[in-house]
Amino acid sequence: MKSKVLFLLVVTTLNATGATIETTRIDQLTGLKGKLNEKEDAYKISFTREDIAVSVDGWRIPAFMGLSTWARIYQRHAE
Repeated sequence: MKSKVLFLLVVTTLNATGATIETTRIDQLTGLKGKLNEKEDAYKISFTREDIAVSVDGWRIPAFMGLSTWARIYQRHAE
């Protein structure tokens, strides 16, 4: 559920701002701190998934070992 809300907030922000990446606003809406990759003109936000349980051979994988959700936001340039 949190990932769906996160996606909708980001899409709404991009649509409302004319497709300009406003990293501060995205951080405010999501409550997360993203990272801007200036070379790719993209902004990535992610969060650890504490709400899911994944096990391999009976061993529960801790969330910090890579159980996360992320979104990459980029500005599309007209060609």
